[in-house]
Amino acid sequence: MEKNWIPHTRSAQLAMAKRWVVLLPGKEKEWQIPRVMIQRMRELTADAETLHARTEDHKATMEDEALTRTAFHELITHMKDIRAKFGFYTAADGSGLYRPRFPVHAS
Repeated sequence: MEKNWIPHTRSAQLAMAKRWVVLLPGKEKEWQIPRVMIQRMRELTADAETLHARTEDHKATMEDEALTRTAFHELITHMKDIRAKFGFYTAADGSGLYRPRFPVHAS
């Protein structure tokens, strides 16, 4: 799998996570993704979105920034875990998720 698939900015990471929240349930049965992983993806994305909005505010504290860093770390770690276990790619234009005929798992 390509190594640099995670966007570098929080806004782009959040956008990717939000797309996954919409797209993964449609792949649940076909790829045998446990529902709990999809639910956790929703929760982590919502947390990251809330905290990201808070840190974008000029009144954000150092604690808000620390919480946001932690939330994004947890989100990205979960996304990497899902992708490694189920061997899929994201479409270059962000429109979907696809799986090669013979999934290649991340190392």
